[in-house]
Amino acid sequence: MNSRTTMSVKDAASRVGVGLTTLYKLMATGQITAKKVGARTLVLVESIDAFLADSPAFTSRGAYGRGVRDDA
Repeated sequence: MNSRTTMSVKDAASRVGVGLTTLYKLMATGQITAKKVGARTLVLVESIDAFLADSPAFTSRGAYGRGVRDDA
């Protein structure tokens, strides 16, 4: 298991599987937590793990090839 508590915005976006713009939106809405350390923005690994754990699972394909959430 990774023992890092923070990571760069670029690494966090890669870990979540989204682009930088989407990650910044997730940070702006409070879904992912980041801290400023000097000029650097560091994303809390714990908040990434919590975000992914709380996200709905993609389970199958519905009509027209759209994904169906398991909580729908």
